[in-house]
Amino acid sequence: MIFPDDSKSVLQQGVQDYVAWAEDKTVDISLTEKSVPVVSVGIVGAGNMGSSIAAIFLMSGFSVFLVEQNQLLLEKGVTRIHSILRSALLRGRISEGELTEYQLSLHSVTDYLELSSCELIIEAIFEDIDVKIALFNELNRVCNEHCIIATNTSYLDINVMAEVLSLPQQLIGMHFFNPAHIMKLVEVIPTESTTETILATAISVVRRLNKTPVIVNSCFGFAGNRMYTRYGREIQQMLLEGASIEQLDIAMTDWGMAMGPLAVQDLSGIDVGYKARNSRPLPRHDPGYFRAAALMVENGRLGRKNGKGFYDYNLKGKPVPSPEAERLIHDEALALEIPQKIFSSPEIVERALMALITEGLNLYQEGIVQRISDIDVIWLKGYGFPVDKGGPMYLASQMGEKKLISLLNQLQYQAGENIWPYQDFNILA
Repeated sequence: MIFPDDSKSVLQQGVQDYVAWAEDKTVDISLTEKSVPVVSVGIVGAGNMGSSIAAIFLMSGFSVFLVEQNQLLLEKGVTRIHSILRSALLRGRISEGELTEYQLSLHSVTDYLELSSCELIIEAIFEDIDVKIALFNELNRVCNEHCIIATNTSYLDINVMAEVLSLPQQLIGMHFFNPAHIMKLVEVIPTESTTETILATAISVVRRLNKTPVIVNSCFGFAGNRMYTRYGREIQQMLLEGASIEQLDIAMTDWGMAMGPLAVQDLSGIDVGYKARNSRPLPRHDPGYFRAAALMVENGRLGRKNGKGFYDYNLKGKPVPSPEAERLIHDEALALEIPQKIFSSPEIVERALMALITEGLNLYQEGIVQRISDIDVIWLKGYGFPVDKGGPMYLASQMGEKKLISLLNQLQYQAGENIWPYQDFNILA
């Protein structure tokens, strides 16, 4: 059973009990080794993500060494951190005394040698395997044998990164979600060499940050982003089939998602996913695969960062419908000879959810996650899935095998089994 026996009564009692049970279960593993103390943490990379990670470590009582390649970038990162801390003060989450303490605990440096005393170093640099490998070669030079090195990569193969280290067992993935000082989820990804001590320590650190750790085995995109890619593929394809940008976002937010999927792409930067996808061969059987997003990037529409993406953004940063974005997508659909249709909101929601559910089953069957409920925690804590619906896999269990099979049969008829392969929904029973 995907939902083990001790979850059956919880599933029957309702969604709130299930969600609480699922979160408790995320680190329910048997480890013979204990965690080691972590006092000083190095953060390499002072961009938006690195600064956000540094801020949450400061507010959790750690001493933080922030590293950048030059003083200008470093100062920008420090400014971001101070802004996050001041915002926490204004919201009443920290006191004036704590603000001063946290600021004194931040050490901004440009020399990797300053990291030699850290028990944990987290890299949050550009999402490029060659750039990260170059960094790990530097860390080989300065880190002691007891230092834990964590990568915040959201897609890349951490086993390849581990091979660069003198002691590959030092590396672990700690994938924070943006913005890290707000989002509660951290995917903890052991490599093939990661020791139990390092795994236990990473889990302990995440808990000390008041976040939820979920252990995920390595694959492209890990659990959350791999599912989000599958979900995104259906959203992108529906654009090519005739659904409008606003229609798709409204359908998903009206259903309960915190943000529409296309608004999310604009927020995170459309070019980020574009670069990740193009680091691997695109599927030949799927000519429309993320073509809408590719069109945005190829026409200089990167999202909020440059004021135009799937939406246009006015001087106040508010999204407004973009005739240009719609035109680009429509013209591409004609070029690809994709038949157009009229979508209803329920049809959009069902198709998007089926993408999540089927990819979630794949993740479990491949051993990427330990239990199906871990997938629900990932989506509740990292992607704004509505809590009252329990997560995509909980929702699937409530839909029942008969309805799931019927929906899958319809989708297979429309798009073929290469896109929608057979699934054994019986294991959700």
